[in-house]
Amino acid sequence: EKKLSEQNYDYWQNQFDGHASYMISGLGNEYDILRSMIFHFVGDGETFFDVGCACGDNLEAGERFGKLFSVDYKGTDYAEKLIEANRERRPEVAWEVMDARELKEEDGSWDNVCLYDVLDGLEGWQAAIFEATRVAKKRVIVLMWMDPAMDEKAELMRKAGLRVIDIKIEGDGLHYHRILVGEKIKRTEL
Repeated sequence: EKKLSEQNYDYWQNQFDGHASYMISGLGNEYDILRSMIFHFVGDGETFFDVGCACGDNLEAGERFGKLFSVDYKGTDYAEKLIEANRERRPEVAWEVMDARELKEEDGSWDNVCLYDVLDGLEGWQAAIFEATRVAKKRVIVLMWMDPAMDEKAELMRKAGLRVIDIKIEGDGLHYHRILVGEKIKRTEL
């Protein structure tokens, strides 16, 4: 029997195989609205490390909202096919295959670390939260759809040293989502 994380990996590899082209979020749809909320927390000129970047939708949105440029962004995913396609489509951007639980980045090397629909079904998601916190200089942004374990994730983010803002999103035409924004707490604030 496959581990849940292996099933998740296979799912994304197969998702890529099933698409003839990229499925970038459209303007004004639900996912574009959610991404605009993410970039509300990202300051001008801040760097953005996109863990589980898939097709690079967060980069596309960040550029539309005037928050990101390719030099301020790095996308990583553990589905090699997605990273290869991203490199072909956007060669000027840094793309790398990585596991969210073992990031190859230095401590505090990115202003923002984003985990958008990454932690659900990921065996050892706790390690992914600690890794994101380690790599983040300012904040960790977690966005999930219908994840019953979001309270546990928020609590673990607090234990990792983040001040957490928990936003519940629901409304007409929107699926239920939650965004956790964890701000790094400076030692002087402890």
